[in-house]
Amino acid sequence: MSDNIAKPFIPEIEDPCFFHFEPPRDDAAFHELREHYSKLRSAPLLRFTETDEEHEARIDAIAGERKAVSIPITATARWKPSQAPWSIITEEGHRPVPAVVRHPDFQQLDQLEFRLVDGLKTGHQQCAQVYKGTLSLRSSSEPPVTVVFKIFQECYIPLPWNLHPEMGLDHGFWPDGAQQARVHTWAHQQLKSMQGKQIPWLYGVFKFNLPSEEAYGLVTEYVEGVPGYCVQLDSIWSSKDEMRKLAEYALCATLDMSERGVVHGDIMKQNLIIRQGDTKFPIVFIDFGHATAVKDETRVNNGCQILQELVRMGFPKEVLRYGWEKWMEKILQ
Repeated sequence: MSDNIAKPFIPEIEDPCFFHFEPPRDDAAFHELREHYSKLRSAPLLRFTETDEEHEARIDAIAGERKAVSIPITATARWKPSQAPWSIITEEGHRPVPAVVRHPDFQQLDQLEFRLVDGLKTGHQQCAQVYKGTLSLRSSSEPPVTVVFKIFQECYIPLPWNLHPEMGLDHGFWPDGAQQARVHTWAHQQLKSMQGKQIPWLYGVFKFNLPSEEAYGLVTEYVEGVPGYCVQLDSIWSSKDEMRKLAEYALCATLDMSERGVVHGDIMKQNLIIRQGDTKFPIVFIDFGHATAVKDETRVNNGCQILQELVRMGFPKEVLRYGWEKWMEKILQ
C-alpha cells in the first residue's frame, strides 16, 4: 500500500453489522456501481408543496399559493445500541426528552411513524440531505415531536471517480451512506453525556424507504435557535462580560469533546446553533460527518477551530484572549 494514502476513519461501534456497504472489488463492479448511481441522478429532490395538478384540483385553491405537504417515510431497520443516552442521565440540566421517545413502544420499529415536512439543507451533489420532520407513535396519543432527519441518500452523493487496487473507492474516501452514518453515530455515542446539552439528542439511526431508494438516516433533536452564520453579534450579546462567558463556554465545550475522544473536524458557523437566552448551553454543535478520534497531535484541534469561528463572528480580541486563557488552564490541568 502506498505510504502517502491514509486509511479512512472506520470507528469501532456497537452493532457494526447494521452499517453494511459492500464496495466494488474490481473494475467491472466499479463501473456497474457508477452506472447504477448515474441512473438515480434523475431522481427529483423531495418537494414539500403540492404539484400544479393538485393545486388546480383543489376547489379552495388561491392563485399563486401552494399548500404545504408532508412526506411519510417508513423505517425498515434500526441500529441497536446497548443503552439509550437519556437512560444514563445522572444530572439535571439536559433539555427534556420528548414523551414519545421515552414511551416503551418507541423501541418497537413497527410503531414508529415518520414524516418529512421541510428541507433544511438539501440539494444535488450533497453527501447528506437534512430535513425537518416529525416522529410519532401509532400506539400513543402523545403529539408528534419535531425532529431533524439527516439522511444519506446515495443518489445525490457525487459519483465515485476512482477505484484504487488496495484502498478501494476514491482511495477509501467515497462517502457511502453506511460509512457516513457510522461516523455520525460513533461521534454521538462517544459524546452521549453531552447529548441534550452541547449537542443534540440522538433519538435513533435507521434505514428508511424513500421514493428513490433505501438510505441510512439519523433522527435527532430539533434544537431551537439561530444558525451561527445568521448571528449579528451586537444584537445578541450586549456586554463584554456576556461575550467572555460565551467564549469560555464554547472553548470548554470543545475541550469536553476532546476529552471524550472526538475531534469534530468541521467546526464552522454553519454547524453552530446559537440559543439566545439559554444561559447553560448557549451554543449547540451539530454535524459530525468529519469527526475523527483524538490523537496526541489533534487534542487542541477543536479549540483552534472554534476560536477561528469566534473571530469570524466578530468577537473582540480581548474577549477571545480571556476565553483562550481559561481554556488553556483546563487543558493543562
